Amino acid sequence: MALVELKAQPRTVIGKQVKQLRREGWTPGVIYGISEPESMQVSTHELAAVLRNNGRDVVIALDLDGTDRRVVVQDLQRHVTRGDLLHIDLYEVVEGQMITSDASLVLINKSAAALSGSGYDQLLLNSVQIESTPMDNVSEIEVDASKITDANEVLTIADIELPQGVTILNNPTDAVAKFQPQMAESEAESDSEMTPTDVEIITEADDDDE
Repeated sequence: MALVELKAQPRTVIGKQVKQLRREGWTPGVIYGISEPESMQVSTHELAAVLRNNGRDVVIALDLDGTDRRVVVQDLQRHVTRGDLLHIDLYEVVEGQMITSDASLVLINKSAAALSGSGYDQLLLNSVQIESTPMDNVSEIEVDASKITDANEVLTIADIELPQGVTILNNPTDAVAKFQPQMAESEAESDSEMTPTDVEIITEADDDDE
């Protein structure tokens, strides 16, 4: 994970008054972690640049009023329609400390069966929970579909090659990806066609029978 610098100031403005802060170009936030929560504010322009260039998976060397802090983004709030930065929660970390987070799974390459055109590879799990140090933290983990050597094989958590320093906390036997055969046209047509014998006819009883 990258390390970037960002300056912050202690914040005394709270409640509805933070709207004025935002108009003045500041994003209000709070630092959590090894000490009591601290209210602070960062330049919206500088924060947006950090997020744009590095994403949320970045260790920030935060200069808070002359004090050097190491933090990661814990939560980020944006305006629902405009996408404006509204508030940021930062979590202070120390060297060697382990943190947990979610990482998305991304399917790469193709299985031999998929390359033959007889079907496609399918991701069965969208994300996993991981543990790492802040510097090793990642937002995505690749799942190599080329490891599916048999059309009936299912890849599991244990089959994933992990980035250095990252551990997946999910059950190692959880299914991750498989090959999905393409349905033949004849099968698809037979599924869509229904004969009279396939339909159960139910007639309403006469009132006299009730």
